[in-house]
Amino acid sequence: MRAASFLRFLGVALVVCLHLTCIAQTQSELKQLRRNVEIADSSMEVGARVESRWLLAEGERPAKAITALKEAAVLADSSGLAPLELESRERLRDAFAASKDWKHAFEQSLLVQGLTERRDAATASTALHGAFTEVERAHGRADSLAQVLQRERMDMEQTVLRAANETRTWMWVCGGALIIGAVSCLSLWLGGRGRHRRLAGEVKALRARIDALEQPRNRVREAAPPPPAPIIPVPTERIEEAAPTTVLDPEVLAHVRKRAPERLATFREARARGDWEKAVRVVHTLKPLLTGLDEARFAPLCARLVAEGEAGTSAWQTNADALEAALDGLLSAS
Repeated sequence: MRAASFLRFLGVALVVCLHLTCIAQTQSELKQLRRNVEIADSSMEVGARVESRWLLAEGERPAKAITALKEAAVLADSSGLAPLELESRERLRDAFAASKDWKHAFEQSLLVQGLTERRDAATASTALHGAFTEVERAHGRADSLAQVLQRERMDMEQTVLRAANETRTWMWVCGGALIIGAVSCLSLWLGGRGRHRRLAGEVKALRARIDALEQPRNRVREAAPPPPAPIIPVPTERIEEAAPTTVLDPEVLAHVRKRAPERLATFREARARGDWEKAVRVVHTLKPLLTGLDEARFAPLCARLVAEGEAGTSAWQTNADALEAALDGLLSAS
């Protein structure tokens, strides 16, 4: 009996010790939670102050827990933090229900419902505002696209108008060119007919002169020509050109006098510099003029001057002197 009583006493004592230990630990935790509330209050941060009271309410007795939660709800409400206020009101509602204070629990439920509706309305308003913003942006993009399309359409119209103006201008240019070409062709044709008529008249006049010369006439017998002088051989280094034996065409002579001075000066400059290739090229340009004037006199002379491998030799120099003398004679003759 005594052993059983002793064991029962030890069990009760152990339970009491454990309970006291738990109480002491709980009191220590409550002190730490109260200290956390004070620290949060000194930091003036609303979120930390509200959350510290939530933690304190979990360890306090129902009455003190309700007081802490009321303070948290008031702090959240005064700071305009709707999510913290809603959470505080829900915790306060649960605390009133746990203490069977149904009246205050119902009041807190109504507050929680109002806050929830306000939160949902704010969420819906935010969503609606976002949708409205997106619609405005879409309208802005549509307006911008419409302006771009309008600008492109105007640019295209201006391009088409400019192309039409350019086409009209080129049509006028082409028409003018065709008219000028037709007038030029007509002028050439008329001019050709005029020249043909003049040439026909000249040919007719020449034929008349030839016919007149071929008719027999009474002429005084001319004295016999003196006997020819003996032919003295001349060295090849000094070839002298014979005087002209034919009647020179006045038109060809005038053409030669117009063209020859510049080419003669170029020929002399090329000889002075020893540029035989250029001198030969000048002779090539003079050859058609001179042979058209007096072929018997100038054709052999030009042929010797343009012969291959002869440029710069003493014979070539002699022929070049003869050509310059002949041209000087043509140019100085009246």
